[in-house]
Formats: sequence, C-alpha cells, structure tokens
Amino acid sequence: MAVGIDYALFIMSRFRQQLSEGNSVKEAVGIAVGTSGSAVVFAGLTVIIGLLGLAVTGIPFLTVMGLASSVSILLDVVVSITVLPALLGMIGHRMAPGKGNRLFKKFGTKEGQPKKNSWGKILTGRPVLVTIVSIALLVVIAIPFTHMNLGLPDNGTANSKDSTEHKAYELLSDAYGEGFHATLIAAAKIDKDKSTEQVQQDIQGIRQDISDLDGVKSVTQAMPNETGDLYIISVTPETGPNDEETKDIVKEIRGLTNQDMELIVTGTTAMNIDISDKLSDALPNFAALIVGLAYVILVLVFRSILLPLKAVLGFLLSIGTTLGFVVFVIQNGNMIDLFGFSGESSIRLPANRRNRHSIRFSYGLRGIPCQQNARGIFSN
Repeated sequence: MAVGIDYALFIMSRFRQQLSEGNSVKEAVGIAVGTSGSAVVFAGLTVIIGLLGLAVTGIPFLTVMGLASSVSILLDVVVSITVLPALLGMIGHRMAPGKGNRLFKKFGTKEGQPKKNSWGKILTGRPVLVTIVSIALLVVIAIPFTHMNLGLPDNGTANSKDSTEHKAYELLSDAYGEGFHATLIAAAKIDKDKSTEQVQQDIQGIRQDISDLDGVKSVTQAMPNETGDLYIISVTPETGPNDEETKDIVKEIRGLTNQDMELIVTGTTAMNIDISDKLSDALPNFAALIVGLAYVILVLVFRSILLPLKAVLGFLLSIGTTLGFVVFVIQNGNMIDLFGFSGESSIRLPANRRNRHSIRFSYGLRGIPCQQNARGIFSN
C-alpha cells in the first residue's frame, strides 16, 4: 500500500508540474509517464529483486513472503503506469498546480530577491572535507554492525514492560533463571545391539558430558521410548534463549555425537537458533545478489559505471550505519530508556505474531519430539 501511494504521488506531482508549465492534460500525462513513470518502473524492479532475493535464505516461509510481496509490488507498478494515467486523463483538468506551502513562503525569499542557501554553500564550498568527515562519521556509527547477534523475539523483549507476557517472563526468570525460557531437548539414539548395562553407561556418560559443559544449569534424567533405542534429555542453560552462550551450548551438545551414539537437539530455542544461523549464513549471498543486480540495472539506466558504483557504495554505507546504530541501542543497551525498549536483546528477525504462535509440540521422525512450525521447519 505504501509503495503504491508513493509511486502514484510521484507521477501525479510531475503531472501537476507539467500543467503549471502550460502543457495540456494529454501532454502532461505523457511527460509524467515518460519521466516519473520510468523511474517508478526502475524503483519497482529494485524492490522486486530485493524481495525475490529472500529465496536465497532457503527458508520456505520467507521465500513465500518474498514471492507474494513481489507480486503486489509488480501490480503497484502496472497500476501506476496504466490505470493512474487513464484517471489523470479523465480528471486531470481539475488538478490545478499547487500554490506552494504558505508557511514556507513566509520564511522564504520574496520574488525578485536572490535565493540564499547557507547550508548548500557550506556543503559545496568544501566538498572534499565534508565528504571525508561524513564518511568517517558513518563508518564509526556502523562499527557495532560487525558483532550483530541475530535472534527471534521472545516475551522478554517483544512486549512492553506493562504487558502480562513480559511480567510473566520476568517472574519466571526471577524464580528459575533466564535459562528457564531456553530449555533444550537432547535426543540420544542408541544402538539396539548393545546390552542394557552398556546402554545405561553410555546414557549416564552423555548426561555427565552435557552437565560438564559451561553454562549448563541442570540436566534431567534420560527418558527412553518404548523400544529403548531413543532417550530424551531436557537441558536447562543458565542464559536466555537469544544469548550467545546458549547458542554455544547447542553447538557443543551436537558436537558430542560419536560412533556409538547420535545426539541431536531440538526445542523452540534450538529451532530459533538454527533459523538465525541460517539467515546469518545467507546474508552475504543475499547482499551480493541484491547489490549486484541493482548495480547492473543502474548501469543500464544511467549508462555509466562510476555513478552507479557511488550509489551502491552509498547504499551499503547507509545500511551498515543503520544496522550499526540498531546494534548500538538494542543489543548493546545504550539509550534503551530513551527509545522505550524493554531491555537489551538480540536483533530481531522479521517474524509476525501468527508465525511465532504457530509453533507447537509434535512427534517428528522416528518418534523424536521436535518443534515444527506451519511450514514444516525442523531443528535437528
């Protein structure tokens, strides 16, 4: 909706400008579509490329979201360069050119007086100095981006302090520790050919190995299934679901797999960690694809190499600066109260409430309890 309104206003603004210059309605429509309309097509293509690039992550629900959104953007572009010009042709004669903002006119220069722009003179007077200082400032702001910690929202960070979800989260954390919200389920697959005594020794040994890991608060007794070839162990870490220490515990438990026993980890926390890691691994390829295709389109449109290169580098710097400041505030905890955040947290990935609440316990392959969302993503 926002993109459609933006594209329509862009073309309509150019249309009214052409009317103010004395062009007829038909001429104004043609010029507006030929100039601003071309820019709309270019802008729409870049957005579509970005949305289709979500398929690079390899996560089904993100791919579907990107495809659906790209179709809506395509329809916005089509409507903007077909339906909108037709409507302008019908009622364009009623759209008189704007008279300007009265407030700005009071503080602006009067007709006949030379126009002054002190800020423009400062920027253009010392372009090299202004460029160096600006880039240096943006690079400094972007530095925190280098240690960004991705994660999915939880009730401790996704809701305001006054919400019942956040209050319940805090009460449970005070009573049982942050790790209560990050419980992991470790499933150990045992060879049936072993004796009962040997199996018990192996299980006790793996429980002890998990208990000895740094950051593990408690480990429950292993619960076997009916056939006795699968044991479930509940592991409670000392840290919360989005802490780096919890991610390390998940990786270390999976690393305990040996020839005699296969150890896999599941649970809501493990699933969220896997999704975060998968997105982190896909981000470089995603960025390279988007930036590369955008550069190619810019070269074709502007028929230049240096100008698109400057635009792409400026885009990367702006993204890095934006994410750097987000990490500085949300993840590092600086100025949290000023911006109204409930507390420090990892950088949340885009996940709507419906997707997060669709997670449920179910029995997966070979009777292994695992977390499955609506798209069938398993954490193994």
